[in-house]
Amino acid sequence: MAVIYTKLTENIPTQVTNPTIRRLALYWDEVRSAADSALPPYAPFSPERNAALAANLMVLRENGDGFEYLYYGKAVVGASGFDMTGRTTRDYGADFSDYILTEYTASLDGQRPLYTVHQGVYSQHANNWESLILPVVGEDGVRMIVCWISPQERAADLLDGIMRTSIDPIFILRPTPDQGASTDLLDFEVVTVNHEVYDLLGLTGQIIDGWPVSRLALNDLDQLLENLTEVWRTGEPRIFSRVLATRYGTRQYKVSASKAGDKIIAIYNNISELLEAQRALESQQATLETANRTLKSQAKDLVRIAQEREAATEDARAAHQVLADLIETIPAPVFFRGHDSGRYEIVNQHYADLHGGDKTAIQGQPMESFMDAERADRIRRLHDLVYESPEGHRVEVMDHDSEGGGERVIQANLAVILTPEGGPKGIVGVLMDVTEEHALRQELHHAATTDPLTGLANRRLFFSRAEAEVERCKRYGRPLSVVVLDIDHFKRVNDRFGHGGGDRVLRNLALIMTKAVRTYADLPARFGGEEFVILAPETNLVAALRLAERLREAIEKMVTKIGRVEVKVTASLGAAEMDLASESDSLEKALSRADRALYAAKAAGRNRVMPGVGIAKAPPKTASSGSR
Repeated sequence: MAVIYTKLTENIPTQVTNPTIRRLALYWDEVRSAADSALPPYAPFSPERNAALAANLMVLRENGDGFEYLYYGKAVVGASGFDMTGRTTRDYGADFSDYILTEYTASLDGQRPLYTVHQGVYSQHANNWESLILPVVGEDGVRMIVCWISPQERAADLLDGIMRTSIDPIFILRPTPDQGASTDLLDFEVVTVNHEVYDLLGLTGQIIDGWPVSRLALNDLDQLLENLTEVWRTGEPRIFSRVLATRYGTRQYKVSASKAGDKIIAIYNNISELLEAQRALESQQATLETANRTLKSQAKDLVRIAQEREAATEDARAAHQVLADLIETIPAPVFFRGHDSGRYEIVNQHYADLHGGDKTAIQGQPMESFMDAERADRIRRLHDLVYESPEGHRVEVMDHDSEGGGERVIQANLAVILTPEGGPKGIVGVLMDVTEEHALRQELHHAATTDPLTGLANRRLFFSRAEAEVERCKRYGRPLSVVVLDIDHFKRVNDRFGHGGGDRVLRNLALIMTKAVRTYADLPARFGGEEFVILAPETNLVAALRLAERLREAIEKMVTKIGRVEVKVTASLGAAEMDLASESDSLEKALSRADRALYAAKAAGRNRVMPGVGIAKAPPKTASSGSR
């Protein structure tokens, strides 16, 4: 199934935060109020009349058994990797085609816009999509859909960010040239590493690029070379554990090694502090899997019992009571809904608790009598898909407002019960609350992209956002710059006040950075230690230098109180503009130019701003500082 989470919002202008979607929904209401028909005309929503939104618009027209794409915006093409213009919704696979067909039909039949969030499995670049479905009518009276859609996440950005910008130690290696296939183990040469490797090895003042792995101070060297050799010769990724003695003590690492062209990438992930949490999560997962298997087994038993009950001709009332009693003993919400009647013929108390607790108000009633119309329509469409499914069973995740419990995420295990003649008799469902598991995934995603000390973006999020901004600025011919910042003599703060005092200075600096940048465009990030970076889209070098100078002045005035001492620091900054018209320039090169400018600022006396080498722009005047 293409959809892991769908949210259909009834009152879009007040419940959806996306300003574009809110404006479009309000505009749709205005146009419909002035129209003579139940649906507003297509023309006011066409791409020709809405040039600013055209790149994110799709236009579809009913064509009998589905919808034909009349227009497919450039932004949608870029994010999905393909163009659907002239094609139909049936060109997708059955599951996703059925999903979008039911959503578009629901919007047209209900004569209202729908807001959805879904996962697109056919996209090459986009992972999660946010969309507003607007039902309209063409000049010829044929019903149409105008859909504004935008990717929330880009799968390629996430993958590339993980590969290139991990905050974990990363080695990029290649086999030593004089080692051949005749040897049992290959040695590998260090091509490059990130800063965390030097911290892992406790090395300062040395560059290990070009070193053989056998020269590094790593215990269990033979085991490491054996695994790297196996990855190189087979081309298959490998994950293995290693226990290393570091300057912080003994640490356990999970090493992920994979072949990339003529090189090997090895990532060391410190799992020492997570082992206990992992064991707890594994225990919880095992418990959930056992419960899920039990519920599925019970659902199968219910199918068998219901079929036997239908075939029996004697004591039908007693058999019905036995079935109801059995369902009542299952420690999860359970229901049976008849196919022909559409009514909930059997529910247990756990299911009734989801809808107010009164079984008599549910049993024997259609779903509209105990839930709102929008949810009832969505569940009915889901049940219809289950009936049409060849295997007669599917799992969906939906939102549900339980009585007094707020929004919950419910997993539904559904199965079709057949009559003795083989026709559908109804659907039996067993529900399971997976809200905590869903929330845990969101928390883990936040932790993976945020620096835990300062709350700023980490390397992974920075490069993920940066890649998208570079492509956007290239596409529209807009400038893009980066600013690199390093606190002057920060080691003195740590030596005098300890790491706790240093952390307080870093948090204070992060607050200053957040206030200095444009919250809607710029992205401040912590790369590690006292090193910070700012991504500044829509900003040329001159503007970037002004931003850096404004930030330098704010840091110079910043006071951090540690105990009874007021601590003041300064910072050196470098700024560089990326040459987006040059195929040879890149974000990494722009960061390198800004980094060299930073070190030039330190060499010139610190507490100053310097421009990146190769950009012929003059920096703004900075305060001179010879003492720091």
